[in-house]
Amino acid sequence: MMRIYEEAFGSHVEYVLRNEDTGEFASIVSRGANVRRLALSPGDGLEPISILRGYGTPEELEEGRWSRGIKMIPFPNRIRDGIYSFGGRQFSLPINFPSQHHAIHGLLSDQEMQLVRKTEDDQSCSVTLSFDFTGRFPGYPFGLKVEVTAALDNDGFTVLTRALNIGDDPLPFGDGWHPYFAFGDDPNVDKWILKIPARYIVELDDRLIPTGKLVPVEAKGLDFRQPRSISGTILDNVFTGLIPDNDGVVTRLADPDIGAEIQVWQDKAYGYLVVFTPPEPYRDSIAIEPMTCNTNAFNNQEGLIVLRPGESFLGRYGVRVSKM
Repeated sequence: MMRIYEEAFGSHVEYVLRNEDTGEFASIVSRGANVRRLALSPGDGLEPISILRGYGTPEELEEGRWSRGIKMIPFPNRIRDGIYSFGGRQFSLPINFPSQHHAIHGLLSDQEMQLVRKTEDDQSCSVTLSFDFTGRFPGYPFGLKVEVTAALDNDGFTVLTRALNIGDDPLPFGDGWHPYFAFGDDPNVDKWILKIPARYIVELDDRLIPTGKLVPVEAKGLDFRQPRSISGTILDNVFTGLIPDNDGVVTRLADPDIGAEIQVWQDKAYGYLVVFTPPEPYRDSIAIEPMTCNTNAFNNQEGLIVLRPGESFLGRYGVRVSKM
C-alpha cells in the first residue's frame, strides 16, 4: 500500500510518500518543491538505501547552501551578471552568487508552493505542488505557472514538471534538478563507479559561463561512457550530446561494496546534465543534475524553451536503485 503523510518542517509542509510494503519513501517540501529525502530498495526484499544528502533542518533548507535537492525554475545554473534580453527588452535578475556576480539556479527554491492534489492507491502515490510566477519578480515579469508532481511507485521515484504560459507574451523557460547522491552515511566517494552517457563537455570560461564550444569528453579525460571509478576526479561540468537507451538517458552511480546502483534517468526534454563533486571537506556525495538547457541559456539560447501564450512544457526525470 502507498501512503502520503504530511509533516511540519519548520514553517513548511513536508509530504512523505511511503511504500508501506517495502519501507521505501520520498519526501518533498512545500518550499520550492525541494526533494529532501529519498530511500529506495535494490529489490528482492532488500532494505531501502538512503540515497540523498538533503537538508537536515528547516534552517539549512532556508539558508540554501549547496542548493541541495532544489528545483531550478525558470533557469538552471548561471545567468551571467544576472542580465538577459528577451523580446526586445533587457531584464536584470537578483545576484545570488556574488563571488562570481551571477544569478544562479532560478527563482523557485525559496518560494512557498501550494498543494494542488494528492493521489494514493495500492501501486503508487503522488503529490502535486504549484506556483504562479506572474507579477512576482521584476527580473522575470512573465505569466508562468508551474506544477511539480513527485511520485513513488514500485519502479522508483519520478518527478513530472508541467509549465504553462498563462500570460499574454512569450516567455523564456528552463528546468533542472540539483540532488546530491550518496549511499547511506558512507562518505567514501572515491570508491564509487560512475557512468555518464555523454559525448561532449561544454567548455566554460573562468566564471563558469559557456564559451560556445563543445569539447569531446575524451579530450578532457572525462569520458565516463564506460563505467569507471571517480577516485581523485574533480567534476563540475556540463555534459551534453547525451546518449539515450530504452529508458531515456540514464546516469549510473554504483557502490561495489554494497552491490547497489543508483540510476538517474531523464527524458528527451532534458538535453543537458551537470555532474558536480563538492570540494573537500564536503566531498561526501555527487550531484547529478538533469537540465533542459545549458548554463546562461537566457543569453546563449542553447536548449532554451520559449513558451508562447497558452503553450506548455512537460518533462520527466527520476531515480531507481538496483543491484549491480
